[in-house]
Amino acid sequence: MKKIKSLLDLILKHHKRCLVPKPVKILVRITYILIFFYLLLLIFAARLEGYATFPGVFLNTLEYTKTQQYISNLPVQDIFVQSGKNTIHAWYIDNKAPKTVYYFHGNGGELRYFQEEIEFISALWYNVLALEYPGYGKSTGFPFYADIKNATEDIYAYAQKTYGLSEKNTIVWGYSIGTWVAT
Repeated sequence: MKKIKSLLDLILKHHKRCLVPKPVKILVRITYILIFFYLLLLIFAARLEGYATFPGVFLNTLEYTKTQQYISNLPVQDIFVQSGKNTIHAWYIDNKAPKTVYYFHGNGGELRYFQEEIEFISALWYNVLALEYPGYGKSTGFPFYADIKNATEDIYAYAQKTYGLSEKNTIVWGYSIGTWVAT
């Protein structure tokens, strides 16, 4: 044990006297900086992936006024459901039809951006249930995979209780990245 301690003392004394060339010091500092940024990237990778996959989160700076201003003459009902730590917003259009389309929008914007598709589905004489992903429109949170999955299940469970939706009378419709959510 004494031999190991004396060897360590010798190494430390020699290390203090050793002069490291300036280019080596610069390379060491650059290496530390690169390691720091790599660790930051690892820590924030999920959020960066979300921003790349769901650019509509950045478009969420516009203020909502009344939903009816954006959906022509459709009987839109705003739905707000708590899903984990997030509040999820959805629209329900009740055309008194026997079937309901559960609509998942694309990643380019909030529900207002996909108004024409929702109006088209409603014109086919279906009820429409459309949710906004976490971080979009009036929904809070960030569109992480687990949060989107939980939000879709929680909105559907709410609609089953409130509007009497059943699986045999529900059509799932996805647009763009919404096709991933729909599956």
